[in-house]
Amino acid sequence: MKALYLTKITILMGLVLVALSSCKKWLDVQPETRLVQSELFKTEGGYRDAMAGVYGGLSSTSLYGRELTFATMDVLAGYYTPINSGNTAYYEFFNSYPYKRDNASKSDKCVTIVDGFWTGLYGQVAQLNGIIQTIDGNKKVFSGDNYSTLKGEAIGLRAFLHLDLLRMYGSSYVTDPMQKAIPFVDTLSSQVTKLMTVDEACNKIIQELQRSLALMVNDPIKQGRAPSDILASAVATTTLAAYHNRRYHFNYYAVKAALARAYLWKGDKANALRYAKEIIAEQPTRFPWVLDANLTSIGNALSYNKDRTFTTEHIFALNIRNLELDVPNYFSSAGSSAQNQNLLPTTATVKNRIYENNTIDPRNQYLFTSYGSSFFSTKLYQDQEALAQIWFKNQMPIIRISEMYYIAAECEPDMATGRNWLNVIRQVRKLSALTSVEVNTTTQLMNQIQKEYEKEFIGEGQLWYFYKRRDLATLPNSRLFTNKAWYTFDMPDEEYTNGGR
Repeated sequence: MKALYLTKITILMGLVLVALSSCKKWLDVQPETRLVQSELFKTEGGYRDAMAGVYGGLSSTSLYGRELTFATMDVLAGYYTPINSGNTAYYEFFNSYPYKRDNASKSDKCVTIVDGFWTGLYGQVAQLNGIIQTIDGNKKVFSGDNYSTLKGEAIGLRAFLHLDLLRMYGSSYVTDPMQKAIPFVDTLSSQVTKLMTVDEACNKIIQELQRSLALMVNDPIKQGRAPSDILASAVATTTLAAYHNRRYHFNYYAVKAALARAYLWKGDKANALRYAKEIIAEQPTRFPWVLDANLTSIGNALSYNKDRTFTTEHIFALNIRNLELDVPNYFSSAGSSAQNQNLLPTTATVKNRIYENNTIDPRNQYLFTSYGSSFFSTKLYQDQEALAQIWFKNQMPIIRISEMYYIAAECEPDMATGRNWLNVIRQVRKLSALTSVEVNTTTQLMNQIQKEYEKEFIGEGQLWYFYKRRDLATLPNSRLFTNKAWYTFDMPDEEYTNGGR
């Protein structure tokens, strides 16, 4: 596979660039991967820098910094009606799903974007493999629990990235668990890694997440203590305890949340429920609901505490510093004057359908701005007030606590109990609790859960996966989605020409 073929180059260049950013002596290092690794991993700080490089790579606009969150994945889910007039605009094309190679009207630009998900994520997997394969031999350089926590973090993040790859490039489990899907790459090698079936990949991902969890029992976020700078870079805040800085890393609770996701993808509701409830049990102290005061202030130009992404509810987030430069190009009138427009407005019809015309819901009330007859999501706006708290800026939520309640609602064997889990979120979002008259069947409950996914995850790239997992034949907000085969992305051509797929 191309990602593996380039593994040695990828790990070499990634580690060298990290090192060059902090130490000029690296200019003299011989261009051999193992030599670069031996120098970089002599200290805890080297491992810290290597992990920082991975998170930096994942934050790129081709991955979670744009395409896998607020852009391509949400266009596919039908949140927007893209307005394109620039000479490199492409979201309008994505809106008609032209990335399959057997599509007569396919867009080469869209194919390139989708190929980038594969090569980009496997590139970061290669970086993680470099960390994981050296860490046991360098255990002595670590202090305290840093060795086991960082090793568990790297293993867990690697499994998480494979889960997203599976959700994109494999069929849904309910469609065909035996379909060949993705390779699980856990070694640095130029050899081609065989494709696993959807079922095999699910099992491997779950196994690796369990392995990660066992290593992270003393994660500072679990212990409620400030992490060392090896495990999390400091983010200034006057409102949250220091251990919350671990939310910028793939922490203990992120592993549990990923297990809930993975088990649900596999259709194992009992285990999905187990892990979701374990996190829910600690929600009040670890992931408190967004404060009303941090929402009502959004409309005040002079307020400093605007929590647009409901930061306190993040289980795992990426700190993406270029959001304030990137987001206006897609969600503001400023983008309409850009040379290459890719505006992502939500029509009034779609917005009103999703939020059921309820203007009290804070997700509707505070997180949109009008644009002609349409609206822009303002969830990822970066407020510029001089006193704006840095904690509320640069946040890209990857997993949030509300998803655990949705998973619990779906997986409870007792429908009434499931309805109660869903009502927790509805009431937090200022909506009335669903009664037994309104919801008294599993089908009705699933319809309400789907509505909540649509309300909650705009700008985060999760709704497409929900539709795919449920194997929906039509999408509520996309009349152009007419073929369930479009749920499964094609591997890059190089996988066939170089990898012999």
